[in-house]
Amino acid sequence: KEHASKPATAIEARFELTEEGMKSLEELFGEGAITENEVAIEKRYNNVRYFAISHDEAIHVRHLVAKAGLPDSIAKNLSKTGTFKELLMACRQIDNPAKSLQDFHYQLEQWHDQPLMKRMINALDIPTFFYFSEYSLMPGSISISELKDASEGQAAQESHYTALALVQRIGAKLDDFLDLSNYETLKAELEDASNRITDEVYGYWTQHSDIEFEFSLQPVMNDAKVHVDTLLHLRIRNRADRVSVPFDKRSRGFVWFFSFIVAFSQYRNEGNRVLLVLDEPGHSLHPKAQRDLLRYLEAEVAPYHQVLYSTHSPFMIDTAKTERVRVVADGGSGRGTYVTDDASELDPEANFTLRAALAFDLAEGLFEGIYTLIVAKPADVIWLRVVSELLSAEGRTGLSEAWTVVPAGASGRVAAYVSLLGMNNVNLGVFLSLAKDERKRLEGLFESREIQ
Repeated sequence: KEHASKPATAIEARFELTEEGMKSLEELFGEGAITENEVAIEKRYNNVRYFAISHDEAIHVRHLVAKAGLPDSIAKNLSKTGTFKELLMACRQIDNPAKSLQDFHYQLEQWHDQPLMKRMINALDIPTFFYFSEYSLMPGSISISELKDASEGQAAQESHYTALALVQRIGAKLDDFLDLSNYETLKAELEDASNRITDEVYGYWTQHSDIEFEFSLQPVMNDAKVHVDTLLHLRIRNRADRVSVPFDKRSRGFVWFFSFIVAFSQYRNEGNRVLLVLDEPGHSLHPKAQRDLLRYLEAEVAPYHQVLYSTHSPFMIDTAKTERVRVVADGGSGRGTYVTDDASELDPEANFTLRAALAFDLAEGLFEGIYTLIVAKPADVIWLRVVSELLSAEGRTGLSEAWTVVPAGASGRVAAYVSLLGMNNVNLGVFLSLAKDERKRLEGLFESREIQ
């Protein structure tokens, strides 16, 4: 009963108004009418949003009167009212109003059913929130009748909205799929959409380049052989193997990547701002595919909309833009959970993902030289540098600057380093004293042609 009469707040967010936003509001409602540059928005369990803006209604009333161009005596009396309701009542009581007052009174009556708070909210530039989750993944077969019901607000699931975005990308109307008399035209639209979507996805998906999207239609008949529905099937064809599988039978990561691109496409070219919210995006993706997802977000989303996502993957952090990173930490019973951009105040566990991302980036940077020389310890790096400088000072040949010297940390790790780096076509050299077993492992790499 309490929930029905006073639903609990599920989430509350506070947004700071920009100087530009404050200025535009004050032009509408009066300078000083907005007393704080903050807007609180909460959503309760009845699925309704509630807004709160601190304001001074008396200032707004005086602002309205001052802009109305009323006779001084009338303006002076009306300015004494402290609320919009009092202002409206005062206007109604004036006999034989002048033309300017009639116009002013008419405008006030238009706002009679719109409280000041509501008009302020309508004037705010609030972005559209777009949340994409695992429940938004698109199925391999789509019932057009179900989509039509979902588009009309009847028991819609999150996956329906992704499928509706796909139909929008195809460029056809839902009724077109239910009337297959125009099959050839619809088939041409499906093939065109297949080519466009394939090209778009593979502009960023670098895992496989030999697959393409295929659409097909299947009419559904009732017992009386009447066409009552149409199923839109999405399949993925492997051009190399010449076989196809249903879309939802592909890897979980691929299904997520494609579904996300399709779902967001409905907002990508909109003039309105969108705040994209993702929870652990791409956690089922290969690390290389996670980098593909980052490239897509950076190129197609970030220039036009804001992106907010959580992650525990170091591959979902752009180390060139660490100023964007915020860490969620547990401050204990006294402070609770908090968000910070100061990694220095965190314990190693809290910033582990960030440290892992930076460490990986640093490790990659070590092997970007033309030639890589692996040694056992950091001390060997210093020794080589000193000896090389002494030789060069005597006019003899030192170690070329083209070599990047990398310490493996221990001789036991050398074979693993050589194997990994050799697969990346890096020119390698090894300078250390090897135990018999370690030498055998290295020789085995050359014999197996893993390293050439």
